[in-house]
Amino acid sequence: MTSPTTPFECPICDGGTVRLAKIPYAIEFRGKEYVVPEADVMVCDKCGEVFFAAGQSDALQRRASDMARRDMGLLTGAEISAFRKENGLTQAQFERALGAPPKSLARWEIGTVLQSHTVDTFLRVLMAHPALLAELLEPTRAPSASTVPADRHTNYSQPPRPQPKKRRTYACPQLALAA
Repeated sequence: MTSPTTPFECPICDGGTVRLAKIPYAIEFRGKEYVVPEADVMVCDKCGEVFFAAGQSDALQRRASDMARRDMGLLTGAEISAFRKENGLTQAQFERALGAPPKSLARWEIGTVLQSHTVDTFLRVLMAHPALLAELLEPTRAPSASTVPADRHTNYSQPPRPQPKKRRTYACPQLALAA
C-alpha cells in the first residue's frame, strides 16, 4: 500500500507526476481569504493542479482558522488546548467549568468553530487567574425551593401554563352616542 503522499500520475493532464510540495496556498475562511505560507499539498509538476492527501485539507483549515483568530484578536485553538492540558483537564471537564455545550471545546481547539469574544475574554481571565478554575470546577448545589423567592420559582418538570389572550379594545363611536 502506498502512502497518501507517494507520487502518482496526474489524473488531469495524464502526463505529469503529482508530488508533495510546500507552496503558499490561498484558502477562504469565514468570507476572507488567507494565504497559508508553506502549505503541504500535492502538486502536479506539469499542469500545476493541486491535490490534497488525507488530512492536508483539515490542516489548512486549522491554519486558516488560527490566522483568522489572530486577525480577530482571539486565542488560537492551540493556546486553548495548552491551557486546558496545563491544568490537567479533559475537554468535557473544561466544558463543564465554562458552562459550554458538549463538544464546543473540541471544535474551538481544532478550529472548526471560533469562540465568541465573550468566551475568549473569559478564557483570558482564567489564564491570568488560574485559581478561579478551581472554583468553577466545584460541584454546585441547586438552590432549594425555600431559597428561591416564590415569584421566581419555576417547575421545569411541568409544561408552562398557557397565558390568557390579551383582548383588544376598540373605540366605537356609535356606542358612545347611545350611552
